[in-house]
Amino acid sequence: MKKISPSLLSIWLFLPVLVLATLSGCATPGVGPASNSRVAALANVHKLYQEEFAGIALPRPSQRPAPIAKEKAFERTVSAIDEFKKTYGTDGAEAAHLSVVEAMAYLQSGQIGRARLMRDEVKQAAPKLRSGDGHYTRDELLARSFEPLLAGWEQVRNAAPGSGVNPSSVQFKQAADGLEETLTSLDASRLAAPEVDAGAKYLATSSAIFRVWYGSMQRREKAASYQKGAALIGRYLTAEEKQAAESGDLAQLSPARQRFAAWYRFLRQPPPGS
Repeated sequence: MKKISPSLLSIWLFLPVLVLATLSGCATPGVGPASNSRVAALANVHKLYQEEFAGIALPRPSQRPAPIAKEKAFERTVSAIDEFKKTYGTDGAEAAHLSVVEAMAYLQSGQIGRARLMRDEVKQAAPKLRSGDGHYTRDELLARSFEPLLAGWEQVRNAAPGSGVNPSSVQFKQAADGLEETLTSLDASRLAAPEVDAGAKYLATSSAIFRVWYGSMQRREKAASYQKGAALIGRYLTAEEKQAAESGDLAQLSPARQRFAAWYRFLRQPPPGS
């Protein structure tokens, strides 16, 4: 079992097997009595990740958003993934999806070194992540965006608390641009409904966070950057999430969805000091 040293997308749902690929991000496993334990094991991974993800994988809106999740944040998820692979192997589509979840768990809990070590595994998993109905799976989106996610969150982790300009601030912009380019290149008709899969919202919000961190902007550039981030997030929010953001009544949303809406609300306002 991989041990997390003791030093975020969304609504991770496990739905019935026949729609699992579209809504939860995992490929559809075989159907039948022999697959029941396998399905239950997958359900457990997604249940654990949903519990551990909610409210901690993305920082709260601010000018210098710091990571929230600690190294043990996804310990149960990683343990369940390790157990699944020991029991059912590492070659199937399900294992490929879980490799992406594991890499994201490390990334979201600030274990940048472990996340970096999984780059090749995520890359190799990418061709196995497509759904049977043609829609992008959540994990396919994350795998396609893993490099800019890794670069951006590594800079957030390394930036000095309260610093005005980070020496590597240009890397924030590059990471933000990389995520936006990935999202723009997608076929919108192949995205899963935003009510059930927040993969694109997570990528858009991460891109916006990296732009907020970009310290070399003048006031006018910063205002434009905030507007750009809000527009990108807004492209993937539901009508309910936008309404909650505009009214400020975020309590009606789940914790993970609150964070997306909160960032949208924050970025639509003039930047502090502008």
